[in-house]
Amino acid sequence: MSDFTKTYSNGEVTIVWKPDLCVHSTKCFRGLPEVFNPRVKPWIDPGASHTQAIVDQVGKCPSGALSIDRPEAPSTAEAAHAVPIDRPTVTIQVQQGGPYLVSGPVAVKLPDGTEVIHSAATALCSCGKSGTMPACDCS
Repeated sequence: MSDFTKTYSNGEVTIVWKPDLCVHSTKCFRGLPEVFNPRVKPWIDPGASHTQAIVDQVGKCPSGALSIDRPEAPSTAEAAHAVPIDRPTVTIQVQQGGPYLVSGPVAVKLPDGTEVIHSAATALCSCGKSGTMPACDCS
């Protein structure tokens, strides 16, 4: 897995896209097609909608491939360790025939000892066929 990342800003927030994490759930472009349009380049146009609509839609990304970077937001490491008091730290949604959608700050320890921090969400393979284990690549 590479660390390739693209960013798109509207001046208020920056949308961070990590294509290697994408599980192609289509939630981004089905929920906010004026901003997320895979048929055009660049496929993300952060100026096409209001900032809050973008933040809300990016928050629905099940894999964590899309995230928001705000100038006043805590760093990813700080956000990963911030635990809301009124809800569970991590929620795992088991999907029929699909990946496990893990929401909340979570650290995934890989077999080589590397620890990958996900501050919002990630999709973990449930079938064992992914080429990007433990992340799901929809294989």
